[in-house]
Amino acid sequence: MEPILILTEGISDQINNYIETHDDDEHHLHIYNDFVSSSEGNLFYALGEVFLNILDVLKIEDHYYSNDERAKVPPLKIITDLPKLAEELTLLYGDDEDSLVEVIQMGVNSTNFFPTYSREDLINYELSVLISYPMAVALNSLWQIMDADNLVAWTTESEKIRKARESKDYFGDSLLIHLLDLMILEITEDTGEYAYSFIQSLKMQISKNPIDLADYLKGLDKYTTLSPINGFFIWNQLKYLASSNKITNDDETLKLQNNLYTNCYNAFADACLEFTTPIMEDERRRDRIMVFVTQFLTDGHYPTELIKGLVMALNEIGYDIFIFNTTERYTPKGYVPMYSAIGGNTVREFQDFEKMICGNVVCDYYQPAVTSGYLDIFNDAINKAAKYKPLYILSIGNGSLISDVLDRMIPVASMDIDTTSLPTTKSRIRVITRPLEKGEKHPNIYTDGYTVVAPNFNYQINTVEDAMKVMTDLDRQIVSNLKDASKY
Repeated sequence: MEPILILTEGISDQINNYIETHDDDEHHLHIYNDFVSSSEGNLFYALGEVFLNILDVLKIEDHYYSNDERAKVPPLKIITDLPKLAEELTLLYGDDEDSLVEVIQMGVNSTNFFPTYSREDLINYELSVLISYPMAVALNSLWQIMDADNLVAWTTESEKIRKARESKDYFGDSLLIHLLDLMILEITEDTGEYAYSFIQSLKMQISKNPIDLADYLKGLDKYTTLSPINGFFIWNQLKYLASSNKITNDDETLKLQNNLYTNCYNAFADACLEFTTPIMEDERRRDRIMVFVTQFLTDGHYPTELIKGLVMALNEIGYDIFIFNTTERYTPKGYVPMYSAIGGNTVREFQDFEKMICGNVVCDYYQPAVTSGYLDIFNDAINKAAKYKPLYILSIGNGSLISDVLDRMIPVASMDIDTTSLPTTKSRIRVITRPLEKGEKHPNIYTDGYTVVAPNFNYQINTVEDAMKVMTDLDRQIVSNLKDASKY
């Protein structure tokens, strides 16, 4: 039977007709015909009563009622002629297909509630009703640190919420999103910078709705004082969350993320302007390539094995190689609270290496210290590139702001090895690791003369011969596309 909640103060003819039409075996009517007076005209009491009815429909008191089963429960249909109540319920529970309630205003009743109430009191009340659940305890702790700027505290609460969500003793994602929305409504532009970033990032991962991801990205400008360092941290985390299917993108969210990356790039590029004077081709060493990598680990790590194969191939072609392992994506500097945020792996011992063995090739190597911040790594990269003066820089791996900035000095060819899509990059030469399409002599995606394709790219490069099939043609394309930037 479909439950229907009818909330009114004195039953109007319109609502009475609805009751008569739906008073059958298919519907279970819960009629409150004195809802305002029984709530003492207090909207807080009224919303609390609605909340209890929602819990009853969800069978929330039954700890063995699974989250998957709850997901199949249709929204509670609420019929009311009380405009303020309908407005507030829509604000608190939303009006999309995932909402816990479906609010239908049927007529206008002149009786009304007090105009205001404390959402803080409502949050405290709803959490108190659910306090037997570990998730409610975790959310209550989260609510208590809403104004805190202590990253350790936020990390601790994030772990509590993760464990509570994995618990079988859990009241479900729909109700969790409602409680998060209540908290978000309490965030102002002057307070709660960390709260916004964390709570909205949690919501977008639960719903996997691109609308929530878009709201998160738009809200960064409104609720946070986003530094370029923090912006890059967020962009990089979103890339990870998308690749692990924890968020869902659409055209709008991809555009917003590209804008975020662009803004971060512009800020760093402007800051480094006087230190990145272009080095002309006749000043660069034609027998040197700088390989810029976003992660270099031990044997058995696929990207590292692939990098080593490409290094060996470049050496076979005739180049000396200098590997710069940027750790910019994995430095803790710039951290802001995000649910499910991860750090990155680095091999600490490699920071002491000046040489790296790639098969039968010994090449120069540099890795910043694990204590380095973004600006330290920028400074190291600029100085190393200026000293080494390679013919070009091959940046392997998606999303290195530093290699993009180095492109102002020395041409950078940016190649993504994670997917076949074009990497996010501001470098002048873009390498697409996909086969040419039928009848395609040049990439159809871009016509700017700076995009090249690695049509023989093989994600399972195991030998120098495999790598040579890629690098011989790729190096030729890159060299033919080298164009000096203007010094002026």
